[in-house]
Amino acid sequence: MSKIRNALIIIVIIIFFAAIILAVNFFIKPANTSIEDKARHQVVSTISYSTEKQADSTLWEYYDASGNIIGYSYLGEGNGLLGKIEIMLGLDKDMKIVGMNFLCSDAVLGLSGEKKNALVQQFIGNESLFSINVNIQPAAGEEQIAQTVVNIVNNAVQNVASLEGANNE
Repeated sequence: MSKIRNALIIIVIIIFFAAIILAVNFFIKPANTSIEDKARHQVVSTISYSTEKQADSTLWEYYDASGNIIGYSYLGEGNGLLGKIEIMLGLDKDMKIVGMNFLCSDAVLGLSGEKKNALVQQFIGNESLFSINVNIQPAAGEEQIAQTVVNIVNNAVQNVASLEGANNE
């Protein structure tokens, strides 16, 4: 009889803690702390949006209070010399770049500090496809990484435009 009682006590304790864990997960929304979420919100910080919707695994859409689309964030990636380079890109409704954030380390990117910021600033506020030595001027010795970033950004802009074109048909 004591073995059954002990087993029942253990089962009740397990059920109790399982219920607590489920309640915490259900009622308390976890903080939005992932690196991608932080980057996504940072790159669209200049867009005043009311709602957001995830369109697919790499694209988020942002809407005004009337339900009109006013911007996008897109996670683009490509291969650098030392590994995968991921860029979170913020775009307004006209495909003008409003924000850009690297999700890889400076070592993987091959740029840091002022050099990285100088490269990013060449993209912000522009809406055309980018080319090295046309509208992107890399510093000496940074041509290869700049070309990789240009390729990622151009692919991202084209992907967002094609995804949105498909959604509007």
